[in-house]
Amino acid sequence: MFLKNTLVVLLFALALSSCKKDDPGSSTDLNIQPGSGVFILHEGGFNQLNASLAWLEDTASSMQTGLFQQVNQRLLGDVFQSMSLVGDHGYLVLNNSKSIEKINLSTIDLQDRLTLHQAPRHVHPISSDQALVSTIFSNWLLVVDLNPLQVVDSIDLGHWSEEMVTIDGKVWVAASNHDQIYQVDPQSRSVIDSLTVGYGASHLARDVDGHLWVMSIGNFIDIPASIHVVDPSSGSSLKSWDFTMSEFPAKLQVDLDQVYYLNSGLHRMSIQDAALSGSPLIPGFSYYGYRIDPRDGRLWLADPLDFQQKGKIDLYQPDGTFIRSYAADVVPSDFRFY
Repeated sequence: MFLKNTLVVLLFALALSSCKKDDPGSSTDLNIQPGSGVFILHEGGFNQLNASLAWLEDTASSMQTGLFQQVNQRLLGDVFQSMSLVGDHGYLVLNNSKSIEKINLSTIDLQDRLTLHQAPRHVHPISSDQALVSTIFSNWLLVVDLNPLQVVDSIDLGHWSEEMVTIDGKVWVAASNHDQIYQVDPQSRSVIDSLTVGYGASHLARDVDGHLWVMSIGNFIDIPASIHVVDPSSGSSLKSWDFTMSEFPAKLQVDLDQVYYLNSGLHRMSIQDAALSGSPLIPGFSYYGYRIDPRDGRLWLADPLDFQQKGKIDLYQPDGTFIRSYAADVVPSDFRFY
């Protein structure tokens, strides 16, 4: 009788499992192909260890979330700050965990891991096998080999560092606790020049004319945020604008001759404009991050809602026409197209 009852239970369980629908968000049988979609970064809550990576295929109606956890059977970490793509590998920067996770982009398998003493912000490749890593709460800009993943040198910047951009073989680095941007020679691994901009330089981008755009976020007390345009070859300031103390702009990006930034919505202006954008192209106080899809110009905006519950992604046409929304994970913050 015992064996008979056991057999019945096993057959019933098998029947249930065969009828259960597949969950597209929990599959670890991945084969992500280049040019087929977008990675969505989820910063997660501070000290909550719920940062996550998602993938949305172009033809899919919902994203696959929690990929790193599902594939590698452990948590990604705390505060997913940024992600860099180098060849067929991704470098996931975990700010509060002080780590960089190297994954295979097609399978999300963990390839290597670097644990740091500093809080990393961005990985900026300077060759196929080496990168600079910016840090906060530290004066050091790190020089890192990508294979194997290890720190091989450091550059004393004298200040915290944020975004970086390469122009004519030299790397410009934003100093987020100062009013300077610094030019670094990656060959000599030294600081060779600096330019004064606004306090809190954080976001850097190069326009189609080769000019460098800098967004400085101020100090939130008595120095307002500002945008500066400089000629990196001569070091001359071309134009600049100050925001009011009640404005908190962020995340400036440049797409050829168009400049974008967040300020109670997504603003867009031409690099030729003499004044800042008066009103947002896409209003929305809670937007936290965005990217312009290089394939078709569509605008991907991350909305974390209240930073506690799961957020959403809003997709727009280049002219600001709404397309659709996608359900996201906790604190969506950025995108990488692959």
